[in-house]
Amino acid sequence: MAKTVTKLTPAFDTVVKGGRLIDPKNGIDGIRDIGITKGRVAAVAPTLDPGKAKIIDAAGLIVTPGLIDTHAHVYEHVSGDFGLNPDLVGIRTGVTTVVDQGGPSALTFDGFRKFIVEKAKTRVLAFISAYLAGGLLAGIPAERAAPCLGELRRLGYRAAAIGRVESSSGAKARVRLERVAEVLLEPAVAS
Repeated sequence: MAKTVTKLTPAFDTVVKGGRLIDPKNGIDGIRDIGITKGRVAAVAPTLDPGKAKIIDAAGLIVTPGLIDTHAHVYEHVSGDFGLNPDLVGIRTGVTTVVDQGGPSALTFDGFRKFIVEKAKTRVLAFISAYLAGGLLAGIPAERAAPCLGELRRLGYRAAAIGRVESSSGAKARVRLERVAEVLLEPAVAS
C-alpha cells in the first residue's frame, strides 16, 4: 500500500513579495519574500507560496525591520513648534520606535504618557528633561530655564523613579559649559 505525503503550505495573512530585505541582525541583504501571520513575521525565504494571503508587491523596494529614531521631539502641542505627532514621524515613515529627547519633565511626564505614549501607534520612549517643566520651556535661554544644581539633583532622583515605568529611557539635562565639571563631579541621579 502506497503512502501519500501531503505538503503543508503555511497559511499567511500577508506575504510581502520580492523586496530587497536589508536585515543586519540576521545577515540578510537580498531579494526575499516575507510571510506575516497575525501581525508577526512568520517566515522569510527567497520565495514563499502566498496561498490565499494578501500579497504586497515590494519589487524594486527596500524592506527593513522597524527603524528607531533616537532623537525626536514628540510632545505635540506642548514643546513649542518642534513637538511633532509621534505617528507622523514614526510609523508613517518606517520608524517603529521614537525616543523623545527631553520633552517631558518629572512634572509633566504623566501628561506625556497619557496624551502621547498611550495614544500613539508608534512605540514612544523618552529621556526626561531636568528642566522644571521640560519642553514647556522651549525657546527660553538655558541659563534662565535650568534649575540650580540642587533642584537638578532633586529632579534627577524623581526622574530616576519615573524611569522605572514603561516609556522612560532616562534623563536629559542641558548644562552651561562652566557648570559641566560640577555636574559631572556630582551626578544628578543616584546609581
